[in-house]
Amino acid sequence: WLLFTSIDCYEELFIDAPDYCSGCDKFYKTEIGNVQCDPNNPTTKWQFDIFVPGDPSKQYYLDGPSGGPKSYNVHYTIVNLDQDSYCKEYTLVDGNCTSEFTICPPKPCDDDCDLQVEADVECYTDEDGNDYFYVNLDVSGAGQDQHYCYSTMEAPYANNPSPNTTSGTPLIYNPITGSYTIGFFTADIYLTVYLCDNGVDCSQNCKDCFKTLYIPNPDCERQKEIENGGKGGKGEKLISNNEKTQNINDISVYPNPFSSNEIIIESIFDNTSFSIYNSSGALIETGKFKGGEYKLKLNVTQGLYFIRYTGDNGKNGFVKIIKL
Repeated sequence: WLLFTSIDCYEELFIDAPDYCSGCDKFYKTEIGNVQCDPNNPTTKWQFDIFVPGDPSKQYYLDGPSGGPKSYNVHYTIVNLDQDSYCKEYTLVDGNCTSEFTICPPKPCDDDCDLQVEADVECYTDEDGNDYFYVNLDVSGAGQDQHYCYSTMEAPYANNPSPNTTSGTPLIYNPITGSYTIGFFTADIYLTVYLCDNGVDCSQNCKDCFKTLYIPNPDCERQKEIENGGKGGKGEKLISNNEKTQNINDISVYPNPFSSNEIIIESIFDNTSFSIYNSSGALIETGKFKGGEYKLKLNVTQGLYFIRYTGDNGKNGFVKIIKL
């Protein structure tokens, strides 16, 4: 789905259907929600509600924490879930019909935890047609004496004994994008953002205030189909090694993604100045050149980078590049 909102401004949001909306038809009308701290144990437990419409004389099985046999057409509250930073995985089962869903805990029920986290996912497709994505985070709630940290884990970890993880990492604001950008990823992830006091390293256990999100690997091809009015396509296409495509921001970079230590910047301006930042907003390189093309030695590690540029007419903008 593509949700259009137009209140004070215009915005488009992609909404991926949960797994249980496809597959066997016994579960596609399942309702899951009301995620909250357990009223009886608000600091250590949490709960959520589930409703599966159907014949109340028949049963299905909820396979997962605090699960078991359930009757159709009955509202259930799944309780006694441990208040930690891990999401819970469930499988709905009725005979040969199975559907899966993942649900994440609420942030701790503490008056001192004002953490708010929103995530926006961006798709990319490399020159070989491989899809991957980045996550832009809008985060608030840190006090003057606190800072943000994050960790990620590939999901579902129950089926992945050696998942890729990132733990104890500072979350640094990127002034280029106006958000916190992390990635890239090629699989579903659990993302936990938490607060640490200033002076306390992110690798230490400071998860009294946290928020965990389940971010599924987006259907980049389908998103592009929606953007193109159903005409098909892939995610945002980056410039291949053999291709030079004019960027709407007036400069082009190729190859992009790049795996060597050299890129070429093409500009429509007579004089171009530029600055290169990593995904945390740290300045990596600056320079300027005359004419339409500039070859740049760029020895950086794998990841996402931003080139902020200014033309001789004062026009500025930025483009994204990726080191593989």
